[in-house]
Amino acid sequence: MLKKFNGVPNSLPSGSWCSTKEAAEKIGIHFATLQNYRRDGFLEPRIHYIKVSQGKTSPILWNVEQILLRMAEFTAPPAPAVGC
Repeated sequence: MLKKFNGVPNSLPSGSWCSTKEAAEKIGIHFATLQNYRRDGFLEPRIHYIKVSQGKTSPILWNVEQILLRMAEFTAPPAPAVGC
């Protein structure tokens, strides 16, 4: 039986979990952009990333597949129509 954390089963999404550097390279963005996405709430804990321990400077593991799915949800707005 899985333990529960705040009523949620203690399981993680499938996929490979990578270090910050590896994840940024696979996604094709700078590692600081990845950290900004986390800080700004664009990425959710336990879905897109996990901290290895409770420490403030704990390493973070990233789920590249889930991050790419999240990024695909957002597209640039259409350009305004230009009149003749």
